[in-house]
Amino acid sequence: MIDVERLKQKILDLAIRGQLVPQDPNDEPASVLIDKIRAEKESLIKQGKIKRDKNESYIYKGDDNSYYEKVYGETKKIDVPFEIPNSWSWCRVSSISNYGKNIIANDKDIKSTDWVLELEEIESYTSTLINKKTKGTKPLGSTKHKFQKGDLLLSKLRMYLKKVIIANDNGFCTTEILALNFEPYCLNEYACMFFISPYLLKKVEQLQYGCKMPRLGTKDGKELLIPIPPKNEQMRIMESYRKLLSNIELLRDNYREIYSLAEKLKYRILDMFFGIDSRYKSYYEYEEKRLSNIATLITKGSTPTTYGFNYLSDGINFIKVENVKDYSVQHDTIKQFISKEAHEFQKRSQLEKDDLLISIAGTLGRICLIKDEDLPANTNQAFAIVRGYTQSILPDYLKWFMTWYVASKYQQLGHGGGMNNLTLNEIKDLRISFPVSTEEQQIVDKINSYLEIISAMQGA
Repeated sequence: MIDVERLKQKILDLAIRGQLVPQDPNDEPASVLIDKIRAEKESLIKQGKIKRDKNESYIYKGDDNSYYEKVYGETKKIDVPFEIPNSWSWCRVSSISNYGKNIIANDKDIKSTDWVLELEEIESYTSTLINKKTKGTKPLGSTKHKFQKGDLLLSKLRMYLKKVIIANDNGFCTTEILALNFEPYCLNEYACMFFISPYLLKKVEQLQYGCKMPRLGTKDGKELLIPIPPKNEQMRIMESYRKLLSNIELLRDNYREIYSLAEKLKYRILDMFFGIDSRYKSYYEYEEKRLSNIATLITKGSTPTTYGFNYLSDGINFIKVENVKDYSVQHDTIKQFISKEAHEFQKRSQLEKDDLLISIAGTLGRICLIKDEDLPANTNQAFAIVRGYTQSILPDYLKWFMTWYVASKYQQLGHGGGMNNLTLNEIKDLRISFPVSTEEQQIVDKINSYLEIISAMQGA
């Protein structure tokens, strides 16, 4: 499968390291931009418009190719995160932006027609504005940050969600969103790209505080190191980045079309074996039983937080619907774990080898067989658990039958219809037809061989 998100992350990483577009020797070096910023601040200080910042930083590369930082007259050698082109410069975020200097607005400062942005109105991971509401359409709540059109709006809360946008109008936002401006020496668009880059997110993960609602502190945010390209190169980077994203989306659309066709073909193949008009049923002697008469247990999981247990960053695997793909548990996607105590408390949803998981809420039809390498593990109520059927039916046969059943129900409802959930009773009452002899393995082998071809089409 084409990993579009990983591809995007690679492009971002190349961009902030100076490897996305070639350098132009005719570009004015970023060091000149930094000098202009320093000269402008000195002028404002002399005019009495601003006060000198005792923590003002100036970073430069010495004759020994090492980096040095000068802060209020004191110079020290520093380590930088990675190498950048000679025409680029490193600087602290606070040296090139207004980080930590947001304008506070109260209720009286905001008109009923003013745009007021809340965190939930920015879509996670995509940096897409979902809703644009005015003060008059919702309760204002606490004080807000004021922003201008073109400002970079950055969520300091759970920054891994990548809630970063460029404001398309003037407005106000929750104080969990910082209104930043890096212009005119650094494009806000480039800074926006920096804040969703793999390097930055990994760095923030080390700095943020708070377990349930991790956020980046103001001091840590101001001290972040940002690589600054020449202004012209920033423009070329953004142009290349936008073109690449457009091509990636086109690639994703083409892939979705291929994937959709392959899924329909998969259903047709399964229908050949399990459907009402299956010609294979005339070849073999079939037996039909309710699933509840085959399995010794059909139950569902539960949520540990309901019983006072918190999720952990390590421990017993806690399998959710998003962790199941291609009929197996994707271990690299498991982000939440539970303690041994929580696992022991939730005995009903402790998983065992050959348990069949069927997603029955949310995203339906995610199915997998639990393997030794998945254990120990537990799961939530979005999964039905079918156990103790292996004396009567092969695990892979049941897996493919249930895949066909969910797909056939979806077909009956039509693509416009919604199948919101499957119930445990529906699964228990499900009548399953299966061969009474060794032909069951032959059917499984045929299905596997056909579906391997389809998986190759999907790029799996």
